[in-house]
Amino acid sequence: MKYIKNKRFLVVLLFFFGFAMTMGAWVWNETQTDQTRYYNRGLVAYTLGAYDLAAQNFDLSYADYNARVNAPVSVLNAPPSLEQAELAQEHKALALVKMKQMKPAVLSYKECLRLSSDAYISQHQLLPGASADLIRANYAKVKEDGTDCAINLEILFHQQKQQADAQGKGKGQGQGKPQDGDQQSEDPANGAGKDSRNQVND
Repeated sequence: MKYIKNKRFLVVLLFFFGFAMTMGAWVWNETQTDQTRYYNRGLVAYTLGAYDLAAQNFDLSYADYNARVNAPVSVLNAPPSLEQAELAQEHKALALVKMKQMKPAVLSYKECLRLSSDAYISQHQLLPGASADLIRANYAKVKEDGTDCAINLEILFHQQKQQADAQGKGKGQGQGKPQDGDQQSEDPANGAGKDSRNQVND
């Protein structure tokens, strides 16, 4: 009888544990901002190779950032994330490169650089209400992501020049063959530009 009672207790305990996890996941999803929700969907779409859908979701994420960054601050809403907006632009550029849409990709990279500039950061609070140490850490991360974006943009220009040389439209001795490392990373979770100056990472 004691064994049966313990078994029932275990079943009940597992039920409530599963229920609590489910409710926690639901609350977490519902309390996410649209900026974060669309950004995460963009990452998933990129990973699955749905680059057009990824670019669309990164656009929606960035649109929500712009809508809230200029809105009055409210304690009921999470503040917009400058770092996530910056990464949305960079990952959108990477998705566009995958689709061979180079000109829009360059524009997204340049927008990423604008967001990481001191001129822009000085006009926008990084983390409203956060401690000075956390703000400094977030500032360093935004600047680091901006550097990664600049490297990726530089490599994109290099790749375009190689292609132009191969087609006889450029000058110099390019043979149209990418140098070692001048390759697009396939995994956006790798981080951007942190492994090699000659590698466009995601």
